[in-house]
Order: sequence, then structure tokens, then C-alpha cells
Amino acid sequence: MAELERTVEPGAPGVEYGLGITAYALSCGGKAWGHNGAVPGYFTRTLVTKDGRYASVVTNAHLVTNVPSAQMMKVLDTALCESRA
Repeated sequence: MAELERTVEPGAPGVEYGLGITAYALSCGGKAWGHNGAVPGYFTRTLVTKDGRYASVVTNAHLVTNVPSAQMMKVLDTALCESRA
């Protein structure tokens, strides 16, 4: 786990990357770890917290012109932070 949590900041605010997964800062505090995936027409992202909360989003997307990353992160942040309450 120590190796997994050793990350670098790739330049996006609130994002850290290491060993193939990304850590995202949650609006309610803490981090969620995960990865995304894409094939033509679809985009996914799954995140999990250290305490076991998790959320996944799958959407149709035109990956050349409209990757809905910001919208998906908002949905995931809401799901993970509201499940904490």
C-alpha cells in the first residue's frame, strides 16, 4: 500500500498519479483512488476510498469532441461524499 500511495502530481489540481491509478481530492476531505477507461462511444470511471466507499459512472460519449470528465467527477464526488454522512 505504501508504494501504491506514493504519487506524483501530473499538473491537474487535486489529482495525483502513481502505479496506474489516480488519487482525487474529495470535496468532503480525503481522497478517492481509481481509474478510467474508454472505448469508442463509452467512458467509465470508478473510485474507491480507503474506508471502502466506492462509486462507478458509465456514460456514452463522443471521445473526440466530448469527454465528460468534469461531469463524471462531480457525480462521483457527490456519491462518495454523501455516502459518508
